[in-house]
Amino acid sequence: MKKITKNTLYLALLLFLTTACYEDKGNYDYSEVPEITAEGLPEQVTLLQKADVLSIAPTLKSSTEGIIREGDPNYEFGCLLYIRSGRLPNGSRYIDINEERKQKIECIPDVGPGEYVCWYTVTDKRTSVTTNFKVDVKIVSTTYEGWMVLCDEGAENHVRLDLISVISKDRIVVARDLLGMNAPLLRNAKKIYFDAYPKDVRGDAIFISSEEGIYEIDNASLETSDRNDISCSLFLKALEDEKPDVIASVYFNNQFVITDKGNLYKRNTWNAGGGFEFPINTLISNGKPEFTLAPFIGTMQTHNAETELIALLYDKDNRRFLKWDDAKEELCASFSDPENALFSFSTGKEMIAMESTKFASATVYSILQDEAHKRYVYGINLAGKSYQQTYYRQIEATDFGKAKHFAFHSLYPYMFYETGNKVYCYHLQGQGLIPSATLTLDGEEITMMKFNPFQTPAERLSDTSDEFLEQERYLIVGSYKKDDSDPNNGIVRFYKFDNTNGTLTEVAKYTGFAKVRDVTYRERWK
Repeated sequence: MKKITKNTLYLALLLFLTTACYEDKGNYDYSEVPEITAEGLPEQVTLLQKADVLSIAPTLKSSTEGIIREGDPNYEFGCLLYIRSGRLPNGSRYIDINEERKQKIECIPDVGPGEYVCWYTVTDKRTSVTTNFKVDVKIVSTTYEGWMVLCDEGAENHVRLDLISVISKDRIVVARDLLGMNAPLLRNAKKIYFDAYPKDVRGDAIFISSEEGIYEIDNASLETSDRNDISCSLFLKALEDEKPDVIASVYFNNQFVITDKGNLYKRNTWNAGGGFEFPINTLISNGKPEFTLAPFIGTMQTHNAETELIALLYDKDNRRFLKWDDAKEELCASFSDPENALFSFSTGKEMIAMESTKFASATVYSILQDEAHKRYVYGINLAGKSYQQTYYRQIEATDFGKAKHFAFHSLYPYMFYETGNKVYCYHLQGQGLIPSATLTLDGEEITMMKFNPFQTPAERLSDTSDEFLEQERYLIVGSYKKDDSDPNNGIVRFYKFDNTNGTLTEVAKYTGFAKVRDVTYRERWK
């Protein structure tokens, strides 16, 4: 009896509790928490560093209120860009790329190449509930390959480096102002020096010259800083009363510098740590400098097993050609005039320009001027250490005496020169000016002109197609619009020369630069 009564009481209690819980559910007032969804948000994007815009512009929808419009006061938006591994230069793991708290974001992330995660947030201010959306972001370098463009920017000619970045055959973008936040204030840009074969660094070596000297450029970011001043970084003892003005490499293991005082320095790059030490502009072993050099170094442009370790120089005090080779590494040597010489190596003239080409394998052309301001072209072939005299002529052509920029074709015997807004073409083998190849750039002033022979052998370049290889025979012309106040009105054009009909045809044009001073291709090889 007790057992039955006891069990009955337990059952009654269980039914009471169950009923109480059931009835208690009806005593709460549940309201729906709005769900925020986003349409048009990519899962992953790949951007070119300092070139591509990161666009976050989803269509946002609340499950209770519908589409969320721009400017809705009930919502706040945020966006943080996190690096997946490591830290950013500021020591943080992320940067805020939406400080204005806009719903739609467009920005160029100021970060380096790498893997990132973008967290886009939507916060309902009424409930303080935040919804997160994730976008994987990959930043790739725009500096890997392409046409480096050295410019003078603004009234004070501040040095700027841009890049016509060749991402692929189908995609070319222009990256601007690449020297970085830590770059020194350099003025009056001169030249880009690209060395495809340095032995003491990984990859290639890139230098820029200006009024302040020569600075090495980081070969990953194309940035520079005060510590990249080669007068300190590459000299065993820092230069004091002179600045590096010209730098050139003789294939594989020798590098030269001529300073603004006309001194010549050489270092061996075969082993790491080799530095410039003492000037070698002397004809006497262990001698002191006895002459000053013009700011030009002629070298072979065909880089292969047959490349000679030689250089052509010019003594501006005694007005004569000199040479250097690996037989006497620490001094220069003079020339003896050969029998049946086209000219004397002791010219008695002022050196105006010198250009190394691939014409006839290794011809170095020089333009010299006499006391009567008449100008002459000299051709010296370096192949086989012959220093063979191959060309000599006084050039009497329209405005040739006024020209500042010159370019010599590496395949055909043609010279190009400019005056103001005109480009002239001169046939070196007797035909004189080619009127059909004259260019006139109305309203512009030409600031540079050159050909760009590739250093890497054709079979080793990353692109071995005929279309790509032909670019080293394109005439490159930099100019700017004289009456345009926009500081970024500089233009780079590429022209293909047809020697059969004597014409120049524009094949590419890029705008948005400052005053262009030099253009050089940053090569890549297999």
